[in-house]
Formats: sequence, structure tokens, C-alpha cells
Amino acid sequence: MVDEVGDSVSRFVVGDRVFGGAMSRAVADYVVVEDAGVIAVGGEAHRTPDGVDDRTAATLAIAGRTAAAALAVVKAGPDDTVLIGGAGGG
Repeated sequence: MVDEVGDSVSRFVVGDRVFGGAMSRAVADYVVVEDAGVIAVGGEAHRTPDGVDDRTAATLAIAGRTAAAALAVVKAGPDDTVLIGGAGGG
């Protein structure tokens, strides 16, 4: 959750629920995030979608990066079919 924002910040407001990923700081209580959603020393933050609980949101960055990495390796194209097995976890 956003606790504080700077004067020029427009993307986030105090109270926004957010999720994201920051290498080597996954258990930090607080991180500094630039207005563009970039965590100051790498990583990113995003607004948590309505209807998504915090526990589920915490998994989204890892699941998304895992999927992107797998698709980059197999180089799937628009005419390819992709089977997603084990979609219940990251």
C-alpha cells in the first residue's frame, strides 16, 4: 500500500494498493518507487487490480516474468498454440 507520495507524483496516491518485484528486497517493509512505477534500485510497482487480494497480487510479478521468459525461449508466434500447464502457481 502506498504510504506517502512526493509533490510531483501523479501515478499513485496514498492508499493505493500496489504489487511488484524488486530484486533482493522481496521482504522489505518499504521501497522507494519513482512516479513511473520503477522501484528506485530496479524492479517495478503496479496498482493492484480491483477484486485481486494482496496475497494473489504478490505472486503476479513472478508469474508474469516466468511466462515472459518461457515465451521468449520458445519464440511463439501469432499462429502458434501455447499450452499452459500448472497455471495455479508461479
